[in-house]
Parts: sequence; C-alpha cells; structure tokens
Amino acid sequence: MCPYFLNYLRWLFPVVFETPGEDVVYNGVLYSDSRGLFRRLVKDYDFLGKKYYCARKVYVVEKLSEVCREEDDFVWSVQKEITALAFKLGFEARVKRIFLVMGDDINDWYCYLVAEDIHGLKKIAIQYVTETYKGLLINSHLVGVMKSFVERHRDEFIKRFEQQQPELAEILRELDWPTERDKFFSKDESFKMELLERLNAKGKGHLLEHVLGVDLGL
Repeated sequence: MCPYFLNYLRWLFPVVFETPGEDVVYNGVLYSDSRGLFRRLVKDYDFLGKKYYCARKVYVVEKLSEVCREEDDFVWSVQKEITALAFKLGFEARVKRIFLVMGDDINDWYCYLVAEDIHGLKKIAIQYVTETYKGLLINSHLVGVMKSFVERHRDEFIKRFEQQQPELAEILRELDWPTERDKFFSKDESFKMELLERLNAKGKGHLLEHVLGVDLGL
C-alpha cells in the first residue's frame, strides 16, 4: 500500500498496522486494497465524530473510495487530497506566525513571489511545515497546491512586504535572484559598488544608503 496513505491513516486513527510486504494487517485481517481498509477503519472509529472526520477530509476520501473503480485511481486522488490538507494545516494555517520567524528567508520568499518561482517557494515552505504534516506531503501534488496558494495570496504578500520594507523591496527587484543574494547580504564590497553604479544609473543610489545605514557620500 501507498506509504503516504498509511501515514494518513496513522494520523487519523489511533492504530498500529503490521505491514508484511505491500499488504497491511489490521485486527488480524490482511488487506491488500486501500479502499477496504479505509472503510473498515472509518466504521470502527466512528465514535471520533463528524466534526473530527470533516476536518480531516474523511468523508471526501470515503466518497473517493466509492467512486474510484481502480486502486491506482483511488490512491492518486487521495494523495492529492492529503497533500492539500497537510499543506493547509501545516503551513497555510500558520503562515502569519511563520513569517515572524522566517528571518532572511522572507527576502527569498518575496523575490520568488515576484518572479512567480513556484519551486523556489516550495523549498522554503517545506522547511516550515511541521513534522506532523511533512509525512503527508506528496511532492508530485505539492506543486499544484503551491500554485493555488500563490494565486490566492501573492499580491497580498508582496504588498505587505513592500509596505514594511519599501527600500529593501525595490533593491531586491534589481538583483539577479538568487545568484546575487549572498553577495548583497555579505560584506562583498566590490559587489556593493557594482550595485551602487547600477542603482545610480537608474536614479536609485539613495536606496543602498538607506538599507546599509551608511553615508556613501551621495
């Protein structure tokens, strides 16, 4: 059985499985079909209640177990639902708190948003997903989940960053990201002078003074 699906079941239910080969043993019964195992568990743990089940997409998965004729179709569809749920609970629901502790990663986040670099954003997001949910993320489905998240929140995040750090935001837009990122945030004096020339050529030299907090004699 799909290990991600088993992780989902272990997260849902207080249960321990035996896994001989690709099959699963639950309560002494061997299951080779994910749908059958899922339906059995839903019935056995029905006392957990509708609110608990709804919050964890149990009824969505149950419906898929009924409409998907093939095991592979069921697993693929469930993986998509599990990834969306894990991302929502492990990252999206915590995003405001995450931004408070991101440190320098917030600069990368901003630049990847501007460039609409989904893979760059995905790498950052995974670092901040809690361990509880990392085991539920399926990489092949995560890109689609990230695209949806970015489409809904991109403008809001960019606007917030530019309101809080307008000078830094304008400079970051001038950098070749992420190639020049480390040079900018390091003490690379030659790069700073090169950047100063580029900013001056665009009438923006004052921005570097503001960010560095140094009088460059402009």
